[in-house]
Amino acid sequence: MTLDDVVTCARFARQNDGTGPLSTGESLIAAVVLNRADWLQDMGYTILEALVRIGSDSKHLVQAERIVRGDG
Repeated sequence: MTLDDVVTCARFARQNDGTGPLSTGESLIAAVVLNRADWLQDMGYTILEALVRIGSDSKHLVQAERIVRGDG
C-alpha cells in the first residue's frame, strides 16, 4: 500500500466516522492513523495485533497521520 492509499483510507474513515466498506486491513490502518482505539476494539484487535496485521504497510503510518492531522 502506498502512502497515498493509507491517507485515502484514513480520510475516508474520518469523513464517514467509521470504516464502512473498507477491507479489514484498510480499516485497521485507518483506525491506527486516526488513533481510534475504540474502532480497533470494535474489530476485536489490540493496537499490537493491528500493527502485526498491517505488517509492511506500517512504514507509512506516521507520515500519513501527520498529513491527515494537517487537514484540519
